[in-house]
Amino acid sequence: MVKAWRAVIAVRVPLVPVGGISPDNMGPFLTAGTNGFGLGSALYKPGQSAATTASHAKAFINGLAVARGQKK
Repeated sequence: MVKAWRAVIAVRVPLVPVGGISPDNMGPFLTAGTNGFGLGSALYKPGQSAATTASHAKAFINGLAVARGQKK
């Protein structure tokens, strides 16, 4: 879908998909032309502990580093 958006939306317009993003699938989104990610329930759910949220955040940070080729 992102690739189709990029075909008609100028590169100067940031694309930040929301929904369906996981630490393991960030690479294809970046390759297709996204500029970032909107994270919702994959990061935080009501009542979730701060420790769990921190763990999820770290997983996304690591996933982004891997997607950018900065970490294996």
